[in-house]
Amino acid sequence: MKPRMVDFATQYEEQLAGFRRVITKGTTGTEINKRCHTLRENDKIRLCQSGPYGGDLEIAAEILTGRCQVVVFFVDPLHPHPHTDDIRVVFAACMRADCDVLLLSNERQARDWFDSLQF
Repeated sequence: MKPRMVDFATQYEEQLAGFRRVITKGTTGTEINKRCHTLRENDKIRLCQSGPYGGDLEIAAEILTGRCQVVVFFVDPLHPHPHTDDIRVVFAACMRADCDVLLLSNERQARDWFDSLQF
């Protein structure tokens, strides 16, 4: 889903720029950084490690410490991730009872939500 996530970020760059920062992982973040000039020039992108190297855990830590309000992660139900347990940690952090993080786990849901944003 990396190419779709990069396309999504490119199409919604203006909305993403309204956030204090955009936390990304590995290859996806590198590609977003290349294509999203406004995000790069305004130093909005925080690049974490690749998922298998702890990137999902870094993002979970951001969620658990209250430094992340929205998570966009496109789940591909037909092709399981090799590091599914790490991704589950991110989802579990979003679903804690005391957590107020919006989890957008598919492209349609994310597009609908981002289309409704007004900064």
